[in-house]
Amino acid sequence: MLTNANFGSLGDLDADVAKVVWVTVYRACEMGFSVEQAGGQHALLENSLTGDGKLTLELEHWVLNLNFLKQMIPLIRGSVSDEQKRDGTELLIDCLKWGITDAVEMSDAERHAARTIARVDPFYLSELPQDVLVTSARP
Repeated sequence: MLTNANFGSLGDLDADVAKVVWVTVYRACEMGFSVEQAGGQHALLENSLTGDGKLTLELEHWVLNLNFLKQMIPLIRGSVSDEQKRDGTELLIDCLKWGITDAVEMSDAERHAARTIARVDPFYLSELPQDVLVTSARP
């Protein structure tokens, strides 16, 4: 499973963080499949040169989100204090779930206000598969 292979079991993380990881990985996979179905690298090049470039930008968006996850999850897990863990968790959720890309520069009140007007991916309403919360055995 992609989530366990890259991030380990999500069972040790806050439920909201686990959901963000799941939705982000799922949506990134969907985007990757869409690019492959459209023709892979050829489709990306064609879209960039003669199209509107949205396919390339969308793929880049999801790659950046995955890279952000790969950096943040170890930081959250390695936090030395509850406050540090909470801050990392809030930043991750604000950036990926709520789409507040400049969250790090905002006050708590500004972030709260931004959350109230943000659009959230409807996939967040679905249930988190229990498989991603269990540690899988590796060969």
